[in-house]
Amino acid sequence: FKSSDYLKETEKTLVSQYLASALGQIKAGNTNQGFSMLKGADFNEQVALTYCNTLVRLGQHDKALERCDAYAAKFGGSRFSQIRSDVMSLKIQGFYVMYKDGREKSALAAAKAFSDAHPGDTRAQKAYDKLFNAFLGETGDIAIPAVAASSGSPSGAGVDLDRLMAGIG
Repeated sequence: FKSSDYLKETEKTLVSQYLASALGQIKAGNTNQGFSMLKGADFNEQVALTYCNTLVRLGQHDKALERCDAYAAKFGGSRFSQIRSDVMSLKIQGFYVMYKDGREKSALAAAKAFSDAHPGDTRAQKAYDKLFNAFLGETGDIAIPAVAASSGSPSGAGVDLDRLMAGIG
């Protein structure tokens, strides 16, 4: 090994073990401890990706969006953007499901608040507009949009994150 190769392999091993420990805490029901561990090491991009994916798996979509935005600014790249896009789709689909379940006013209020919170995302505004028009009776029945297949767990840390995250959420 060159010294730089050795350092990269050592970092990869340490990150893998750390992620396994943090996800193990979450799987064991110690969610706050596991999240604290992930947040404490989110200076590492792999840990940050795992943190975002874990938030999504546990249904903490608003927190996942917040962290994805912060990490995308910090690390760049499309991996956080993909997670963000997946979460936006899940949130928007939820408004449609709520609407179709007969909770029209709640769906409209939630979609409006979400659209206002994410003014740069045209999908949020479009969803609100469609729901509002359906509520006014201008569009008839609305279809629940499909959610694209998830991009899955982050990879590259030398640990089988799919296996570790399988029991989460």
